[in-house]
Amino acid sequence: MVNTFSLEGKALKLDSAADMDKHIAELKANNDVEEVILVGNTLGVDACEALAKVLETKKKLKVGRHIA
Repeated sequence: MVNTFSLEGKALKLDSAADMDKHIAELKANNDVEEVILVGNTLGVDACEALAKVLETKKKLKVGRHIA
């Protein structure tokens, strides 16, 4: 079974690191995540940079879906 973190379809508009931090606490805490799904949201540069810092720490990550 794949360990998934998903923000799929929430229609979020995340521009800043602070905006992103509100939604990725679960991802930060999950060291076993294998799949990240971001489909259906708008992510700005600063939000993506914050997400990237977290994803760099995820050693089991295999799959990421970001577009539909």
